[in-house]
Amino acid sequence: MNSNDSISQKRKSNTPIFSLYGSDDEDDGGNGSFISDSEPKRVKADEVDGKTVTFFVGSNTSVESLTANFLLSVCAARKGEREEMQDRHVLIDSFQSQMMGNLMETQGVKGRFAFYALFDGHAGEHAAEYCAKNFVLKFVDVSKKYVNQYFDVTLFEKFIKKIFIETYKSIDDDFLTLAKKSKPTLRDGTTSTTILILNESIFCSNIGDSKAVICRYKPDKKEIMSLQLTVDHSPMIFEERMRIQKAGGSVKDGRVMGILEISRSIGDGQMKSHGVICTPDIKKLTIGLNDIFLILACDGLWKSFTSDSAINFILDCFKRRISLNSNEDETSLWSYICDEICADAIRRGCGDNVSVIIVLFMAFKSKIPIAEINRENIGIVWPQLLNSIQQADIVAIDLEFSGLGDASNKQSFSDRYKAAKETVKTRTILSMGIATFKRKQSNNSRNISYKCKIFDILSLESKPFVADPEAFVFLSSHGFDFNRLFSHGIRYTKSANGRENIFKSLFEEILASGVSLAFHNGFNVILFI
Repeated sequence: MNSNDSISQKRKSNTPIFSLYGSDDEDDGGNGSFISDSEPKRVKADEVDGKTVTFFVGSNTSVESLTANFLLSVCAARKGEREEMQDRHVLIDSFQSQMMGNLMETQGVKGRFAFYALFDGHAGEHAAEYCAKNFVLKFVDVSKKYVNQYFDVTLFEKFIKKIFIETYKSIDDDFLTLAKKSKPTLRDGTTSTTILILNESIFCSNIGDSKAVICRYKPDKKEIMSLQLTVDHSPMIFEERMRIQKAGGSVKDGRVMGILEISRSIGDGQMKSHGVICTPDIKKLTIGLNDIFLILACDGLWKSFTSDSAINFILDCFKRRISLNSNEDETSLWSYICDEICADAIRRGCGDNVSVIIVLFMAFKSKIPIAEINRENIGIVWPQLLNSIQQADIVAIDLEFSGLGDASNKQSFSDRYKAAKETVKTRTILSMGIATFKRKQSNNSRNISYKCKIFDILSLESKPFVADPEAFVFLSSHGFDFNRLFSHGIRYTKSANGRENIFKSLFEEILASGVSLAFHNGFNVILFI
């Protein structure tokens, strides 16, 4: 399988789960829109060299739309003037497939499922390193005690506070045990800020002074605002100071026992008898269409930026960057922005480690949405696919297979054909990507443009099939969600006709339409269909 120029876009965290294309009669000049209860509006934010920079905004209702399941995370870190980098981070855009799916089945996860964490270590890197390696595993292990093997989302949300508190306590106990056994005894500690995104909800837990801030658009005032999710745990806060003093500790020069700047941490064994605890603050927020991105950063950034100034810096950097290179892909663009704000914190005089994570909730740059067709929505979306094919000028097809055998290693075409025919008998189609292109009417013959719609058909053959390891490695590396395939794939029989073989019947519909066809890996597509 060749990963280049594939029409079947790989199933990543930005794939809409249940989204419908609007009518072709409602052509607003875009590449396609989704029907939803509350369609996002475009509001002008600024202009860069004559180009309008816009944001998707709308009500805070939960709708399946263009940006409903989009997630993109980037991270940057600078050592500053410190001798070593003591910060650690965790980025998991697809928690379901990469982590949770390996340990338990998931039910009720209909959209985003992601996990991010930042650990700002002090007095060494060991505590932060330990958390980065073990926090997620511990979190999943504790979760299983409350929600059983089927991971019921309702139960999970009910017990989320207990799960976080128990995870923090267990991680702290385990690290302190390890620290005591080490020679010499480890005195390291770390802050911890985690972000769990589940469907439309954000669960934020934190101890210490790292911050998580949401960038939100206020449509009533037509302005951008910051919303802090975390609580700073400083010994200067009255409640924190009272607890420390009650435990026999003291606060000197704004520090616990004149040493530790924060009042809650993981590790810091010598401070636990002086009132320093590891109990996190936990907050829940519903992600709306007005929420643009999240910044998660250690105190090194916040020594140089306020929440508002950090957001303004990021947006200004975004505008400058796209004015210079409007074709830059989303990941490269935001990686650059993330690195820039880290570098600017150092330029402003921060001598500490600086680590920043940016989680983007929406696609700033125009993207063609993907409508997934699965066993739950096939009755609704399938007619729209057929209608789109009938109105198209060009249809492009790409398949993802469970394997291609060794046909590609054959030298002659006849040998390759024979090997491919044998491969088809035992391998299967996992998904079909279909892109339809309808030419837009224009008086300018030199300005040709098309309206594109992309459909992704999840399929699961009813009979046993062979899976080549290299094929599954390739698909996994490109974000293919096998858990979703097995739970939502449309059952079909390769050797059957009619409705029992959706691909054969669909291909007949495409041929009957008389549309121009384009294939990726067409030799195998035709053989498999």
